[in-house]
Amino acid sequence: MNNHSIPVSFWDPRIVSVKEGARRTRGDWEEELKASPSEFDVLVECGCLKRNRSVDEDIYEMRFVGLLFLANSCVLSLPKVSHSVIQARSDLSLALAAVMKYRQLFDRGQTPFIEPGDAVSRGKWAKLIELFRALLNWTDLYGLHQTFIDREISREGAISWPETIKKRMALHGDTFTVFDRPIYRRRTPVIGELRSLQAKTIVALAGHFYPVLEALGVNRRDVVSDCRAQIDSGDERRQPADEPTTLLRRFLSGTNLDHEIELSRILLAIYKSDDLSTTKGMRAVGTNSFHVIWQTAVHASLLSAKSASAFLSPGVVSSMRQHTGAVDKSWLRPDHVLISRTNPSQVILADSKWHDHAEEFGSYDIGKQMLYEAATSRSKSVIGNSMISPTDSNSMISCGSACIIDERGSPDMRLPAIQVIGAPWRQILNAFIQGGSEEIGEKLINTSIRS
Repeated sequence: MNNHSIPVSFWDPRIVSVKEGARRTRGDWEEELKASPSEFDVLVECGCLKRNRSVDEDIYEMRFVGLLFLANSCVLSLPKVSHSVIQARSDLSLALAAVMKYRQLFDRGQTPFIEPGDAVSRGKWAKLIELFRALLNWTDLYGLHQTFIDREISREGAISWPETIKKRMALHGDTFTVFDRPIYRRRTPVIGELRSLQAKTIVALAGHFYPVLEALGVNRRDVVSDCRAQIDSGDERRQPADEPTTLLRRFLSGTNLDHEIELSRILLAIYKSDDLSTTKGMRAVGTNSFHVIWQTAVHASLLSAKSASAFLSPGVVSSMRQHTGAVDKSWLRPDHVLISRTNPSQVILADSKWHDHAEEFGSYDIGKQMLYEAATSRSKSVIGNSMISPTDSNSMISCGSACIIDERGSPDMRLPAIQVIGAPWRQILNAFIQGGSEEIGEKLINTSIRS
């Protein structure tokens, strides 16, 4: 980000809310999203919209969760399982926080699932938005940064005793000392380089992201207006002598005040980010593969449980048989294999499904889950085989079972039914962001065990 070419105009788009999984024709999407034909093509090219080839009509499905920045609109695409109008903004913020957490783990090489490259490449916008939010909150709390200098005045100021003792003649009595002309100094605020940089950065980021923060419930327009007034005042128009990163590092080395250190670190993180003016392609925060975020979040909770050793494929282990002896065929491995700590011969198989549990599962998903159990080593006893899907409920629920339907339309009782578990998705994502939850992990395991 270059402070010599920061835009100062506001981007004032229309805020559009849609939901992951929504289906429209091309014309309907262009009208609803206020997207130009070229922007629509980019959305399809990036995988945010995917054509549904199972129907004859020109139907496209929204596959994206997060924020899309178009020329005339900002699209808020909510997770498909968000059914509360009241919680819509907080649900989207939660989903974005989960994407950012996933990106952090990916950068450290700690993500068990490597599939969604888009969840990583589109994460930098989320980082900038969070830094912008932090900068606005800091400025709302402390105001624009002030630098003070001490100036000598003739009267009505604080006496500078060190200078008075050093430079003035003292008259000493038995019990007192008098100085003929004390030196007075007054702390005077001046416009410093950090204040100038702070104001320009806020106005610059407001031109890109402020409408997004308003859509997410953050209202700091008065702060942005104050910064614009500072820039228009005259003194703020001059450019700092040093590059922003040099200035901020120098300031950090010379202050010991916590709030000034916090401000400098926020600004430094912003200016170490990619230049907004050179970002190419679709501007977005989020992912086309939120099911991978869900898989990773569920696994984080399972890892936190003490009652089982959790193994995950394919990201954590290269051969499930080599490490656990649980599965004979390496290509027939569910997302999660749980081995009991007290009885290692007992295993639980589970797949994470980013799927509304109220809707029917396809025969492919059910059949694959049955094959997982059939491929399990004979030395292991499968005490649970389930599909874990998100629910809007606040508690873990057993949603019955799924089974293959025969040609007569009846359940095929020759094959074991697969249990469907509804997991509170908000609690799962919150636990993932915070590092896992032993309580949620234990509930997942207890609900997965066959009765």
